[in-house]
Amino acid sequence: MKKNSIIFVVLLFCSSLFAQNKYPFGIFNYSTVNPAAVGIKKSSVGVYYGTPFSGIADAPKYQFLNIQKSLNDQTGLGVLFDSYTAGPSSILNINFSYSHVLKLNETLNLSLGLYAGFKMFTLDENQFIVNDPTDNAISGNLRKERFSNANTGLVLFSEQWHWGLSVNNLINSELFSTVANQSEINRPSIISFFDYNLKINDFEIHPSTLINVDLSHLTYFMDVNLMTDYRGVQLGTSFRNFKRITLISGIKRNNLHLNYAYSFPSNDVSNMLGGGHHVIINFYF
Repeated sequence: MKKNSIIFVVLLFCSSLFAQNKYPFGIFNYSTVNPAAVGIKKSSVGVYYGTPFSGIADAPKYQFLNIQKSLNDQTGLGVLFDSYTAGPSSILNINFSYSHVLKLNETLNLSLGLYAGFKMFTLDENQFIVNDPTDNAISGNLRKERFSNANTGLVLFSEQWHWGLSVNNLINSELFSTVANQSEINRPSIISFFDYNLKINDFEIHPSTLINVDLSHLTYFMDVNLMTDYRGVQLGTSFRNFKRITLISGIKRNNLHLNYAYSFPSNDVSNMLGGGHHVIINFYF
């Protein structure tokens, strides 16, 4: 068995032990889930918009703007604006990141990274629908929380593969609060990803996995993905916990990468909800 094949199997197994980020496609922009991935290859601007469900009012929506700059072969800087809305609640993250690459040998590199930023949580009780308007449990106020935020991570990579591990929400320091339970908003987690790129002439095969473990509740989400690329035309699929299926398409033209994905709802809610729509745009420079 070739050496690269052995590395592939070992790292895929290690990644599965850490059993995804709320974005179903962190694989298109690793720096959104791991600060050590900032600028390790190219500078880029990335935009994502998605909703896991359609057909219901006030369905959850995710969006981010990610900017990363490779200053040189060793240093990367980035900023991430990340928001989530669902009905009367919303969460906004603003993170600044730094990475430093160490060259281990001719083919293997290790990147170390740090996030620092803050998280803003808002809950508008005026949007609640209640049977009793005089219910004292509903104040009708706009509730807010502010937290400092810190993540750290590492990425081991070569020209063909990446393996990353990050620990998120290390700091749960409350900056401002009008709500009681911050632990449910800023939960610590471990995220691991691995990908491998096999190129045969103009055809590329790109298997990957992305796993998230919620350390507060000891639960996990896992995505197993397979992407193919033929002269800039991409087709792929993703399985979340081997229950939810997502079909992915995309096109690469020079520095612009555009992807659209449709995720089918799980069997538990397929009769009530429509699938999800996701758009990912990355521009490299």
